[in-house]
Amino acid sequence: MTPHLCEPEETVFDIKHNECCALQHGVFNLGFLAVRRGREAERFIDWWCRRLELFCYDDKENGLFTDQKWIDLAPGFFQIYILRHPGYNFAPWNYSKRNITKADDNEYLVNGEPLRFIHFSGFDSGANESVMQTYKPDKTEPLHQLLREYEVESTEMYGKFDERPWSYAYFDSGELIERQTRLVFREEEVLQHTYPDPYCYSNQTFLDTDKKVDSTEWERLIQLQFNGINLNPSYLKTFRFNICFMKNIYEKREIRYLIWGAGTSGSITKKIMEHILPKFKLVGVIDKYKRGKFENLEITEPVMIDLLKFDYVMIATSPGKSEVEILLQKKGFIKYQDYCFGYGVI
Repeated sequence: MTPHLCEPEETVFDIKHNECCALQHGVFNLGFLAVRRGREAERFIDWWCRRLELFCYDDKENGLFTDQKWIDLAPGFFQIYILRHPGYNFAPWNYSKRNITKADDNEYLVNGEPLRFIHFSGFDSGANESVMQTYKPDKTEPLHQLLREYEVESTEMYGKFDERPWSYAYFDSGELIERQTRLVFREEEVLQHTYPDPYCYSNQTFLDTDKKVDSTEWERLIQLQFNGINLNPSYLKTFRFNICFMKNIYEKREIRYLIWGAGTSGSITKKIMEHILPKFKLVGVIDKYKRGKFENLEITEPVMIDLLKFDYVMIATSPGKSEVEILLQKKGFIKYQDYCFGYGVI
């Protein structure tokens, strides 16, 4: 892997524009990555693939930047070779510390080493030109000649980049995908499993289904149904299903579920489930500490969960919630809503 920067900056201006930028976008540039066959490489690719499946997007405020920021963790997890050769990944973010010259044999050199490849980042947006004016204003420098050659060849091959439509920006119908639609689909795991090929639909499909039951009204109705029972608001989160999720379930076969927690919260969970989702059938109860019967069902130890046949798990415990979530996730369960995990049977 090649780092964006291989030498520390010296001025406040350069630190802000280069080092701070690398801290936001990632230490390494993923425009170039070399992987050889082997067990360690398979471990790395499998890890990276699983992270990108759910977290490959630009959200720098929360520490994410597409596929790239994740690689900051890779040297700690895997055996990684860091290539610091200045001729690899010569780019705007290291113009301050790297210079291109042309040798007598017409070979291009970067800080005296052979140039291997240039990353013309920001070419189509104009950002590259702005950085060139700051760090490489002399138009007789070899970099300017290389940029002109790149512009001519790329235009001949592809035309103007900013005029080329991005295929993933549209539904199959040709409708432009709105940003809000992307955010809704990204945040709602239920939608991801309900619509495995989202491009067949439209913005309206996802913006309409993102209507959740108003929490205040929901709790009021539940409290009326179970008058006299003190319902902890945290347990009510179990039952705030996405409307789309509920519709799909009711159109399917009978759904089997487990309750994790054989206490008062488990009893409340069962009563609410019988009321709002009568097609759900309670087939087992899990508890780490209790044994015996719960609602005429034998309480099962967590280690025996694989012996039960079910579709969903309703977590009815707050103190051990995190521990339960970790165990279920390790077994490949999908988190549909807070306190609700399943196999993805929709």
